Amino acid sequence: AYIQGLQEKIKELGNDHISLITEYLSKDEYYKKIHHVGYFILNSYCQQALGNIVFFLWTGTKIFLRENTSTYQTLKKQSFHVYSIERDLNKQNMTPLSLTEKQHNYQLICALISEENVKAHWLKILNFDKSAAS
Repeated sequence: AYIQGLQEKIKELGNDHISLITEYLSKDEYYKKIHHVGYFILNSYCQQALGNIVFFLWTGTKIFLRENTSTYQTLKKQSFHVYSIERDLNKQNMTPLSLTEKQHNYQLICALISEENVKAHWLKILNFDKSAAS
């Protein structure tokens, strides 16, 4: 029922270039397919697919998420260009990100997942003093 509902919503958008992944793909097939994605719509109610979201922010893909998810709320607070399924998923917003928006997301995600930033956050989680861990 969910897939059928999603297919109907996609038809309303009038975009024939949207495809759904509804069956298991091998890792190679999956990465080949997502490398060319222009829009990523994740209609889940809980945080999932964070690795895909990071990849799509990196590559300049336009991302639609549910507003009530922690991922959407966190990314919006950090000024990423991400869009709401509830408010923004419509014909008018089915345009790619601008080059400026893509660069903005790319710079933010690079800073967020930099080795220095990740190390600092893990040390904080593990309750280590940063200066003692070098």
